[in-house]
Amino acid sequence: MRGTIVDAATGAALVDVAVALEVPAVEDAEKPDSTEASPWIPTGRSATTDAAGSFTLVAPTSGRVRVVAGSDGYVADAAEAVAPTEGLKLALRAGRPLEVEVVREGTGAPVAGASVAERPRDGLEFSVDILARRTDDAGRVRVVVSRDRRAQLVVTHPSSFPLTVAVPAADGEPLRVALRAAFRAYVDVTTSDGRTPRGLTGWATLYGAEGTGPGRGDAPRPLEPARAGPVEDRALSRGATALLRFEAHGGAAALNVAARGYALRATERFEVPREGGAARVAVVLDRDPGAGSLAVALVDASGIRVVADEAFAAQLRRTDGGVLVPTEAAVESGALVFDGLAPGRYRVTVAARDRGPAVADVEVAAGPETRVEARFVEEARLRVRLAEPPQRKANVRVTVDGFPVWVSVVDDPAGRARPTQVSVSGVMSWVFLVGGEGVTLGALPPGRATVEVVSPDLVASPATADLAPGRTESVELKARLR
Repeated sequence: MRGTIVDAATGAALVDVAVALEVPAVEDAEKPDSTEASPWIPTGRSATTDAAGSFTLVAPTSGRVRVVAGSDGYVADAAEAVAPTEGLKLALRAGRPLEVEVVREGTGAPVAGASVAERPRDGLEFSVDILARRTDDAGRVRVVVSRDRRAQLVVTHPSSFPLTVAVPAADGEPLRVALRAAFRAYVDVTTSDGRTPRGLTGWATLYGAEGTGPGRGDAPRPLEPARAGPVEDRALSRGATALLRFEAHGGAAALNVAARGYALRATERFEVPREGGAARVAVVLDRDPGAGSLAVALVDASGIRVVADEAFAAQLRRTDGGVLVPTEAAVESGALVFDGLAPGRYRVTVAARDRGPAVADVEVAAGPETRVEARFVEEARLRVRLAEPPQRKANVRVTVDGFPVWVSVVDDPAGRARPTQVSVSGVMSWVFLVGGEGVTLGALPPGRATVEVVSPDLVASPATADLAPGRTESVELKARLR
């Protein structure tokens, strides 16, 4: 995808602007009775603008993305687009300078190398690695912030807990930020069966200064990914290195680590200096004997193998009435793998652009991996148009045979459909924006499709259509204001 970055006031091209690409983090969208967009996560793909203010980014997949840009003297901003796209234009606003001093809480000692970046207007941290400024040896840095009185800064440092602070409203007023010391435990996690652990969670149990007496534990939480710990500059040939931050309390600690499909394991105790610091520990996880795993191999309609990638959307549901703990599929050797499953009967549905979904029913047992093959079918298509009220757009959800389905956009004249996974009345669903121009959706399965308006300010009767492979059906929605 290609675009340009310009000055919002003059329209002049901006040179050497840092640009990054993000995608929706759909697994984090838990907003009942809402159609708000999911949070965004960085893809690690970035570029800088040339003399004409132009940039080029390669999107990891087609669909909704967000481009983030930041430069000295300008306030970082972002623009949404549907990849692939050409001609994206983002205008940056000149900001006001702010002097920031970062110190250690309790001692007032300067913190060098702290990262300082403005929190975006939508409240979601974006790609701060390329947009942030770093404090010098005196703990000071000059940043550019917006003139919005609600503006906030995100201040981070590897040895501290991250902190979000309000920006002073008055021009020229400096800001002093005190960071609380944190101890960093880098955990090398491997498994006894040699597989890469996924869904790592953990917590620290803290002991007194003498390392005796009952420990007090943090709440379990996901572990932060880490490329390699600073204690030993190396990466694992297999397994994963994760980071856990906790209170630097001057005693001892032990880490408790688990992963999907693997039993909880505690590390040996180690010392935790009150001034913070870091340690690197290792843990080997054994399989949870009560958990199962499922590997889904994919083939096309003619039986030829299809190699899975991260762009495929996989959904798992219980068909025996059991409780399904949310889990996401990993790509391993071209197959989709679900781990840490409770034994029971499941239906797996895999969706991909330009294909009808692949569906398979399977019974998963505890212990050895269960394997199943799922075959893609020819896609059905559905054209959806909002006939009334005129000049309006509505958020719409499609279900087939009563279940929400993944959709791809085949034709979108207005360029605003933006399929997004959100929770609608407590059910995770794909929602898209439709107006009088209409939108054509693909990758649909055969069956009875129901199209519903889910915008909170509109009410409409659902429209239905019978979908068949290789055919395109059409429906019109007539809504009215509530």
